[in-house]
Amino acid sequence: MKKIFAANWKLHKTPNETRAFFAAFKEVAKQATGELVFFPSAISLEAASTSLKGSNIHFGAQNCYSQNHGAFTGENSANVAKEL
Repeated sequence: MKKIFAANWKLHKTPNETRAFFAAFKEVAKQATGELVFFPSAISLEAASTSLKGSNIHFGAQNCYSQNHGAFTGENSANVAKEL
């Protein structure tokens, strides 16, 4: 059975805090025996994306709207998250 550790950050961590966390956490993650997945707030998705490039840590969006584009204030697009 595959082990998965997933963490939803809710509204915790700014983009700078996200970068700092992953800079330190990547060393620990090298020893992980399962899959590591983090779900930062939308504001920190790009910080997670750049911080985790080339690592064994994954990230995702906390919530995505059913439409890919349009006038949906405050919503997140799965296409945008995927591109990150």
